[in-house]
Amino acid sequence: MLDPQPRWAPHAGLSALLEKNLDRYRATLALFERYRPWLEKIPRAENPRDAEEPYWNNIWLPPLDAIALYGLVAEKKPRRYIEIGSGNSTKFVARAVADHKLDTEIISIDPQPRAEIDALCDQVLRSPLEHCDLGVFSTLGANDIVFADNSHQSFMNSDVTVFFCEILPSLARGVIAGVHDIFLPDDYPADWTGRYYSEQYLLACYLLAETKRFDVLLPVHFANARGLCDAVMPQPPGNGTVAQTGSSFWLELQ
Repeated sequence: MLDPQPRWAPHAGLSALLEKNLDRYRATLALFERYRPWLEKIPRAENPRDAEEPYWNNIWLPPLDAIALYGLVAEKKPRRYIEIGSGNSTKFVARAVADHKLDTEIISIDPQPRAEIDALCDQVLRSPLEHCDLGVFSTLGANDIVFADNSHQSFMNSDVTVFFCEILPSLARGVIAGVHDIFLPDDYPADWTGRYYSEQYLLACYLLAETKRFDVLLPVHFANARGLCDAVMPQPPGNGTVAQTGSSFWLELQ
């Protein structure tokens, strides 16, 4: 019988591993600070007249994750960006590409994206990841980016299982990989028990095995809990606040 409830707060071994690289996280976040002038032009609230415009106060992509995604695209200048799960992430990536005049190909893999984002993409695969030709991932090279924000559940032949067991191990050196809704070294939030998310446990196994396959570039939830993210928060015009929250976890393949 399942008994879903948070088990760690935090997991001691994972916490110790992540603590070793605080300087790396600080350096990554420092790169994002240079993009504040562009980030502060993004509105707080949705523009009903422009469905393609990103905005901070959406419920799917928290601000720190949007900053990390925008900042990594602007900084790495990827030739190709692949996302598994599309919507607000696509809007922030497309804005970074436009703001900095990048020659980045945006590829979306999502059977049912939350937002009308096809116009922002160069290639759309409207099929579940597990039904796609995974050869597209072999085209990624150094500084290219893949971002997974999909079902979050690992089952037989699910997208999460395919990502962690087939795609992540095969990515080329220098590729940047991000996964959303990762709270390590903490467990999932108590009010998420009914979601039965499980992908961060697969990532935890990689980390605890101390794999040499990748370096941790930025664990957003962990870094924010350590007070490292304060300086990157934008102050866009208008009333209200922009929440300092996020849970994306970024890796650099070795």
